Amino acid sequence: MTGDAGKGHDLLDALGARGGIVCMVGAGGKKTAMMRLAALHDGHVGLTATTRVPFRLKRDAVDLVSLADDLGPAEAAGLLAGSRIAGYAGPRTRHFRLAGMNPVAIAAIHAAAAFDVTYVKADGARMRLAKAHKTGEPSLVPGATTILLLASVHAVGRAIDEATVHHPELFAALAGAKVGDAITADRLAAVLGHQVRTIGAAAGMPVIPVINMADDDGLLATAREIATQVWQDMPGLERLAITSMIQPEPLKHLMTR
Repeated sequence: MTGDAGKGHDLLDALGARGGIVCMVGAGGKKTAMMRLAALHDGHVGLTATTRVPFRLKRDAVDLVSLADDLGPAEAAGLLAGSRIAGYAGPRTRHFRLAGMNPVAIAAIHAAAAFDVTYVKADGARMRLAKAHKTGEPSLVPGATTILLLASVHAVGRAIDEATVHHPELFAALAGAKVGDAITADRLAAVLGHQVRTIGAAAGMPVIPVINMADDDGLLATAREIATQVWQDMPGLERLAITSMIQPEPLKHLMTR
């Protein structure tokens, strides 16, 4: 079944992001997606990361509480209890950043703080629009209930290079291309499908691909092209979403089986 967008709050259910621990991986607006989901949720929300993050998840948005490495889950929960949307990360590092949290600690804090949901940035992409995951990535939280794999449609038409892609050599190999070649819809779909399979196999659970940044009609058409290829190539895929996290109606298209 496929369907176009409904109301904005449908996004939480469409992405399986209403409860539990939701890990966001890939490239193309993870922090913005976390903030949008947190704003749509009406419960007690945790925001954190297993990789380094800025002191703010987004400009003029949620400040992060810096937690010491030796702080226990109950103590951490006490520090986070006063905020409906509670952002936290590890100790300060260089360059105005906070260290990522240990995945096991995130699971313990989620339980101790009685969060309705915790959204986790579970890998880094260095602000690039596309990414190929190396061995050991992403850094998922034990007991995660949902894994969202983001890919930005804005990458289509750009070159496979350091400016656009995190790990461009690996991305090119997976796409059947060379570094410097253009990212086409077919190539992005091929890499996205590979990541869905490999991350899902390593995690032992399904991964939901989210083609993000479909911010206008032209980008939405390209996102549909990518989605159709991934959907056809992966008959076991249960769900795929197209989104624009900056639009009033963020859920643009949902495919389910």
